Amino acid sequence: MKLADEQKDSLTEAINIAFSRTAAALSDLTSQRVVLETPIIDIHPIDELPVALTHLVKQ
Repeated sequence: MKLADEQKDSLTEAINIAFSRTAAALSDLTSQRVVLETPIIDIHPIDELPVALTHLVKQ
């Protein structure tokens, strides 16, 4: 499945809002600053996930 640029931007923004709210709640609970990065949105078939996620896993 290929996302159009507008779809990708919309998903990124929705997830960014959810992450921000979660980070604010976590910050309130811990009295610590929570730093977030802009999420990267991509869609892959399940059989391609190991290759797509290799850059996130440090061995």
